[in-house]
Amino acid sequence: MWAVRSEESGRKCTNISSLYFCIGFVVVMFVFVFYSIGNANLSRLTKGYDDCGNVCGLMNDGNPFDNCGTHDKRMLPNLQVDVTKKGNDTISHYKCVEKCQKGFVLVFNRCWKSESNSTDDINSQDFSTVFQEISQDLILTWPSIGLVCVVAFIFSYILLILFRYAIKYIIWIIYIGFVVLLAAASIGCWIGYFAGKSGEKEALLIPAIVFSIMTVITVIVLIWFRKRIRLVAQLFKEASKALIDIPTILFEPVLTFLALMLAFAPFMYFAIIVETSGKLEKGTALDGKFQATYQHNFGVYAARYLNIFAFIWFTQFIFGCQHFIIAGTISKWYFARDKTKLDSPIMKSFHHLVFFHLGSVCLGSMIITIVKIIKMIMSAIKQQARESNNPAAQCIACCCEWLIEQLEQLLQYLIRNAYIIVAKDGTPFFESGKKAFELLFRNLMDVVALNNFGDIVLIIGRLFIVGIAGFIGYELMNRPEVNVVAIPMVIAVVFAFLIAHCFISVFEMTVDTIFICFCEDCEENDGASKPYYMSESLMRVMAEMKESAGGQFNFGPIAGGNMHA
Repeated sequence: MWAVRSEESGRKCTNISSLYFCIGFVVVMFVFVFYSIGNANLSRLTKGYDDCGNVCGLMNDGNPFDNCGTHDKRMLPNLQVDVTKKGNDTISHYKCVEKCQKGFVLVFNRCWKSESNSTDDINSQDFSTVFQEISQDLILTWPSIGLVCVVAFIFSYILLILFRYAIKYIIWIIYIGFVVLLAAASIGCWIGYFAGKSGEKEALLIPAIVFSIMTVITVIVLIWFRKRIRLVAQLFKEASKALIDIPTILFEPVLTFLALMLAFAPFMYFAIIVETSGKLEKGTALDGKFQATYQHNFGVYAARYLNIFAFIWFTQFIFGCQHFIIAGTISKWYFARDKTKLDSPIMKSFHHLVFFHLGSVCLGSMIITIVKIIKMIMSAIKQQARESNNPAAQCIACCCEWLIEQLEQLLQYLIRNAYIIVAKDGTPFFESGKKAFELLFRNLMDVVALNNFGDIVLIIGRLFIVGIAGFIGYELMNRPEVNVVAIPMVIAVVFAFLIAHCFISVFEMTVDTIFICFCEDCEENDGASKPYYMSESLMRVMAEMKESAGGQFNFGPIAGGNMHA
């Protein structure tokens, strides 16, 4: 593996072989996709074809099967789907027709059997009326949907400000409220147990014991982690400060969204092309009647699965690029003595990503993709085990799937932290992952506090934004002229959630980056000959933790003159 050094940053290209492998994979995938395109016809999907493989509405030259009459179907644009049940089997036959017969309803040039005795005109009219009402509702409510998105954006920024100035109060209000709820549930169950009748006592005993144990455990955990909760609060405060100092980083998810759309479009196109590919071969339906189908061969199957693998890989690659850019930007902010004079940290991080570390992101995203593919395979095995009615097989499949899920979450967390080290130090992926793992392991209790107490706050933050946006959206859309409020409301809430998720995901990566930088700052500097980069308030929290932890953190002498606000 060769390396190219940058005179400006001292960096070199990392994991070039992974980048070459990614390029080679794309080339192989395109070879199979283009092979499938040569045997594909989108009209087979859009127009449909009859039992002899004739596409409706077209002239089908070269079709060798004459069982369905003439191959000229230009005057027969619709496909009639005749579905019948035979025991547990569903038998389907297809025929090109000029218009739907009585008892069938036309939906996208397909004639389907109607469940009612109404005529096809009435059913078609009802179907088109529903779409017309939905379209009318969306036209009437699109300004409200846009306003809901603006509200979600505003409250996301308000949440950021709350995290900076009131995070410690927010955290303790959340957890004290949780303890109060558990205690109230416990007391209520015990009152019902002692005051109730014999039948009610048995039903309330187990909940009373469970809620009591949960209350005691929660109180003990909060007391045990109280100083580390202060660290979590301070990290949230530092992250909010960083995002307010570099507000443009909050718009990075917009680029991620556009990149995902660019990846999704060819994936869907290739998926459709591949599914319409194949060679026409003679066959029989379940009832023994003639039915020709377009059969896939090895090349088509390879194109299908390579396309799925590529989409998952490129999706994880795009998310990895987002994590890298955020990590590089925030690490430059953390290790800057004068944080008001940052020189384009976002552009520098983007430059480092494109010219030096695409291979590292390719490698990390490929590892996650392989685990996701294994998880999909385990889900399919679990479904087969469920259908087999074998309890032992079901239990083994469930356990394996759970283990794969836990492995996936662990790897995603470790790889995200490896990206932080790559972005900060410019080291290769596995070396960065090893360093990140060692830093996290040496500060394991802080990691536990951050990933549990912090995650709960972020989940509630998402619910806070979506709840307010959804309430305002409902008040705006609940008008007499709107036929079905639910559909535009669902769209508005989905957009509000995406906006909140973008903010929270950037904030979460910012917190993780500051935590890694903070751990390294503690280990490499002593506060005297090597001044800390952390703020004074963060150092004050860590000084208190050092006293109570018996020297768990390597601070060295603390010099007040080296504390940076």
